Amino acid sequence: ADPARRTACAETIPGRSGELRAVRRISYEGTPAYVFVFNDAGRRVAYVVSAECGQSPALPAPVLDTVR
Repeated sequence: ADPARRTACAETIPGRSGELRAVRRISYEGTPAYVFVFNDAGRRVAYVVSAECGQSPALPAPVLDTVR
């Protein structure tokens, strides 16, 4: 994703905290998606969000899965 859209998406992920460390485009259960990895007090937390994330910054990101 372009940097502006990536930032818009990251800011709307419910429950996110910490510093954004990585973003990757992936396929999640056959659907295009992104995984955002945050560093929260030395602990990595990953959020899988739909590929539409960031298109409408006023809406929360549709989180498909979380890995803590």
